[in-house]
Amino acid sequence: MTDKAIISQESAELIEQMMRESKIEPGTVLDHGATPMIVKSVEGADKVTVYDTETGQSSSILYYMLPNALKKKRPNGKPYFSTKQTVIPKAGNMKCWLHPKYARREEFDALGLPTCNKSNLTNEFQVRRHMQKRHPQEWATIQEVENQKRNAEERKFQQSVITAMTGEEKKRGRTAKDD
Repeated sequence: MTDKAIISQESAELIEQMMRESKIEPGTVLDHGATPMIVKSVEGADKVTVYDTETGQSSSILYYMLPNALKKKRPNGKPYFSTKQTVIPKAGNMKCWLHPKYARREEFDALGLPTCNKSNLTNEFQVRRHMQKRHPQEWATIQEVENQKRNAEERKFQQSVITAMTGEEKKRGRTAKDD
């Protein structure tokens, strides 16, 4: 057997083992090491959680897609995904817009919006996606209020331009009727 064949066989055995391990129930202990890993929840009979081997981010995939996900390799030859979380993902410090300590909280309280304690988002995109996916009604409310403000500002600006132009015409002794 060649080295590639041995590695391929080992990979196939590892994938089979990971697939067997992925059929687990809540409370199952995955690793009995210094910090035991215990399954908290199972998303459904047809889904399994995999973890990015570099970032530690979790993803839910359909069970039948697990072999393909586990076979996927990075350019350096290491696997993209694992059924065990080996890297702790970096936590951010950005807050959900509905967080009690968010800067615009008073404005949102006046609108009667609920609170959310999510405070570990890593960037503005994640904050927006969190709002859109976890708080769709509140997101729509905030967007509507912002659109109304924007429209009011545009009307005010247009009105000031019209006032300025009609004032100029009056200074020159012209009126709209003269045109």
